[in-house]
Amino acid sequence: MNPFTIVQATAADRDEVFAFVIGEMEKLYRPGTFSKEPDDLLRFDEVYVNPESCCCLLARAEDGTLIGTASLKPYDGRFRELVPSLEGELAGEVTKVYVSSDWRGKGAGKALYRTWEAFALQAGYRYGYLHTETHLPGAYPFWQSRGYSEQAWGTSELVHMTKRLIQF
Repeated sequence: MNPFTIVQATAADRDEVFAFVIGEMEKLYRPGTFSKEPDDLLRFDEVYVNPESCCCLLARAEDGTLIGTASLKPYDGRFRELVPSLEGELAGEVTKVYVSSDWRGKGAGKALYRTWEAFALQAGYRYGYLHTETHLPGAYPFWQSRGYSEQAWGTSELVHMTKRLIQF
């Protein structure tokens, strides 16, 4: 049995999620390379809680401590290099995937993603999209192991990846 549970965030979790995600970003990214006020977290309810096709998933330790997050929202088409691979398809974007360093390698990330994918399929998404950076601990191989493949490189460290969620 897992020493954690996966639950869907509600509006009541907004401040805790914001603090957790920004705290993790501060540990993983160089100062000035990320926003400390991400638009999606500032509009948490509007982006992740209210729409039936979106979610923010939380991994909580047995004592209730927030140990990980993974969110789903529709991919907005903002990267032109992905047009050929996603044009006309309903794609869900994997966002805000962070697992506390104490919990990495213990299955929380896998459980968050399994729940994310099940939710995305139920919501009707046909593809998953994400971008990750190769300097993030274990991120690139994790996404490859989940079936995501490279579509384009934004920089030498930033890779855009997609996965077909259902077989046609």
